[in-house]
Amino acid sequence: MAHRNIFIGVSGFAGCGKDLFYELLGDELIDNDVSVSKISIAESLKVECRSSLVRFMGIDILNCTREEKDKVRDYLVFYGLVMRDRSGGRHWINKASEEIDRESRRIDDLGLNRIITRDSRWDVLDEENGERLPHVFCVTDVRYDEYEKDEVFWIKNELKGNLVHLTKEGSSAANSFEEENDPRLQEKADYKIVWPDCNSNQKEINKHLRPRVLQFIDWLLKDEKKKEI
Repeated sequence: MAHRNIFIGVSGFAGCGKDLFYELLGDELIDNDVSVSKISIAESLKVECRSSLVRFMGIDILNCTREEKDKVRDYLVFYGLVMRDRSGGRHWINKASEEIDRESRRIDDLGLNRIITRDSRWDVLDEENGERLPHVFCVTDVRYDEYEKDEVFWIKNELKGNLVHLTKEGSSAANSFEEENDPRLQEKADYKIVWPDCNSNQKEINKHLRPRVLQFIDWLLKDEKKKEI
């Protein structure tokens, strides 16, 4: 029996808390026996650029600080745009789709009786009715809406998912590409979250950010029920 996938795309300026959103989302979903996987469109970009960045700048993009990432951001953006232009925006989308397919097959191969844990974050059997609970794929870096079938189209039309837009109060675009694309992402978002900068303070995160994620989960579950009707 194949599991059912739910897709969430997350957009917003660099540093707005997209990865934090995934962590909070994952914690809450797992507490409710729903498994979740993180998919990064930019992960393949980092892999392809890693050797060059280590050689010429001494920075391992797969294991670096935010300050180091900021130093190589322009290079990553340039290389990523070249590959996007060559493929009409599809190069990195296709890489991410392949990762989703691999993860989906791996989840199915685990079998129906796999027990979910915080470490594995796998699919789980709903023992009450004998059906598999859905698996949530969270794409944490939706950035572009330029080409006809760009990242937003992929999330909303091909994956039949929902686009979430995050805004951290006081934040601004990291570059001209974010400045150009962010208004489009906001306009096409299915759900928008505006939250304060908590400066990694866990108490403040629990007070201000976690409730917003819980509100989103409630909205998501209601939306998924509508799709099933």
